[in-house]
Amino acid sequence: MSEERAGGDREREEHFGRVVLQSPRQGLYSLDLYETHATYAPGLTCRGYYMHPTGYPTGYPIRPPVPMGVELSLDDGAFNAIYEMFGEAFGEGGSWDPDAPYSDSFVLGRPGADVNLVFFHAEVSAPLRLPDRTVWTGWLGGREEQTTGARITEAFDFILEQYGTIEPVTLLLVYLLFLVYYERDGRRQAEECYQQALRLCGDAGNIKSLNTTSGVTGTTLRVDRSCQTECFERWHP
Repeated sequence: MSEERAGGDREREEHFGRVVLQSPRQGLYSLDLYETHATYAPGLTCRGYYMHPTGYPTGYPIRPPVPMGVELSLDDGAFNAIYEMFGEAFGEGGSWDPDAPYSDSFVLGRPGADVNLVFFHAEVSAPLRLPDRTVWTGWLGGREEQTTGARITEAFDFILEQYGTIEPVTLLLVYLLFLVYYERDGRRQAEECYQQALRLCGDAGNIKSLNTTSGVTGTTLRVDRSCQTECFERWHP
């Protein structure tokens, strides 16, 4: 599929995989993965659904009356910035056997960058190669260098299916961590969007659809967030 972007640039999306991410603090994401192709560089968009964590110590999980949709995106500037940091982290000696399990720590960041050093640890299974897809399971954690106000301090378990395009798989996992957790508290955003929907629709049973969006843009990795709510027609203000 393709769509017209501002300035006449054509953008095409290629569906290339699916991932389930689960974090004890931030809940569960089930996402379809799309690589976007603009004129000069690729980007990444994830669309799917979010489930609030259960048993979270600060309160009860929210349970909206409809599935909570989510759309997360990296534009071409952010995509390239992370790619360059990843390449510097691994350098010439950063290769590994793509058919073997992977377990290692690495650091993203560079002097003068707008993002502090981010320390990662990845545990990735050997791939299960099927005729139409490849499947991995594992765990990835990221922690920003600064300890106060850090923009990334999170870890998730995952099941990843991929049909092609973004290699190595560790790079895709790093992109996903930036998409889901960079300057973003998905649990809090979901709670705020749900409360906004209740105010707009008047009652939980009057909510027709509920979606949260978050986009990381440019080499400075700016983050923009929003909520979209649709009420049943009779309850529109």
